[in-house]
Amino acid sequence: MKRKSLILILLFVLFLYPVSVFSGEWTWMNPLPQGNNLLEVWGSSESDVFAVGVSGTILHYDGSTWSSMASGTTDWLFAVWGSSGSDVFAVGGGGTILHYDGITWSAMTNPLSGRNTEFYSIWGSSGSDVFAVGFDFNAQSGIILHYNGSTWSTMLDGTRLMLDAIWGSSGSDVFAVGMDYDAYSAVILHYNGSTWSSMASGTTEELVGVWGSSATDVFAVGFDSNTRSAIILHYNGITWSPMANWTTKGLNAVWGSSGRDVFAVGWNGTILHYNGIIWLPMASGVDNEFYAVWGSSEKDVFAVGQDGIILHYDGYTWSSMASGTTDWLFAVWGISGSDVFAMGQLGTILHYDGSNWSPMVSGTIWNLQGVWGSSGNDVFAVGDISTILHYDGNPSPSTTTALSTTTTIRKQCPTEELYGEQSAETEILRYVRDNVLSQTPEGQELIRLYYQWSPVIVKAMEEDEEFREQVKGMIDGVLELIKEAE
Repeated sequence: MKRKSLILILLFVLFLYPVSVFSGEWTWMNPLPQGNNLLEVWGSSESDVFAVGVSGTILHYDGSTWSSMASGTTDWLFAVWGSSGSDVFAVGGGGTILHYDGITWSAMTNPLSGRNTEFYSIWGSSGSDVFAVGFDFNAQSGIILHYNGSTWSTMLDGTRLMLDAIWGSSGSDVFAVGMDYDAYSAVILHYNGSTWSSMASGTTEELVGVWGSSATDVFAVGFDSNTRSAIILHYNGITWSPMANWTTKGLNAVWGSSGRDVFAVGWNGTILHYNGIIWLPMASGVDNEFYAVWGSSEKDVFAVGQDGIILHYDGYTWSSMASGTTDWLFAVWGISGSDVFAMGQLGTILHYDGSNWSPMVSGTIWNLQGVWGSSGNDVFAVGDISTILHYDGNPSPSTTTALSTTTTIRKQCPTEELYGEQSAETEILRYVRDNVLSQTPEGQELIRLYYQWSPVIVKAMEEDEEFREQVKGMIDGVLELIKEAE
């Protein structure tokens, strides 16, 4: 019990190596002028992109700059979707539903406005056929609202459902997935254009994602907390059925070139492949955890993850690629097999030209979590503290030029901030990180989460002296526990 408590507490105090920031190839786009975390992004085109997040944050990108938009709320916004650039919806806490008409954002009256309700997802087949799903914490029930172009109305309420995701092939074929806390089982709801009905899922675990290639080829995914294994369900247009996935390891990401060529990656070097008939394990040859997978074709697939691992699949076997970094990589994307980007911890960005991976100067020390582009010279990277970077295809003139503008950034580790980089306290916690936490999947996940949130903790410490003292008190307590465990 003492060991478990120690590991959980250490999430907040693991040592993070100091870094520097360089200007160069990637241009810093955000936070300007704010720094709230962003939770979702949607756009109608490469010059019309919306990002929403904490405290009512809404940002807009016009193809050249990001700017803040007045949302009129301080509630967290969890999702955004639109039928066009002048018909955009954002949903979030407090029963908040906002609409953008191309000029201003305004609150939409709905049956749950102002209630202790959170909307987690929104989707529509058109601007007059929109669905929002979430949870009413007062009634302890799941909710689905529908917008017909003029008013929002309740479609489902009063049942203890936590709905996490929604997807549809049309306005008369919509799926919502989540958890039924009365029956303590997974829930899948289907809308046929007039009514919602429950579908048998066959599992008691929570489902967190749903996606399909068509109305008769839909996948729902989750995680079995009891067996510590992945859950994959498939819908063939008639029934949902579990898919054998041949792993006891958790899955983190999935990508496919088609419904008959799908890859899933996750813990301890796990790679699965679906050929349209069955999921089968693939030999990765490593024990690293994978966080992302992407390919340009069925014979050109990349998987990235822990300790800078990059594997490549040529249609026959997976092979290791030299990344040149030990920083964890959280995202991978490309425009072709010879123009691929991977990114992750501490602003790490790598580029693959078809022969070699090489580092790119990002200009940030924040963790980068996602990447997407419209072309090889129009690429966006997003990450912690509202970080948004843009790449226009033009590298810096030379390494010397990039390094000549080096600037030192404040320490990003709570322990270093409080005790100093070479202090005995820092060395103790570094030892526990490297020799205890890194030895188990659970510990590795805690390390990953720390790298994600450590900069936020330091920033809060700098702005709030009381919080700083609370963190110090917690670290002092952890150090005492370590001494007792010796």
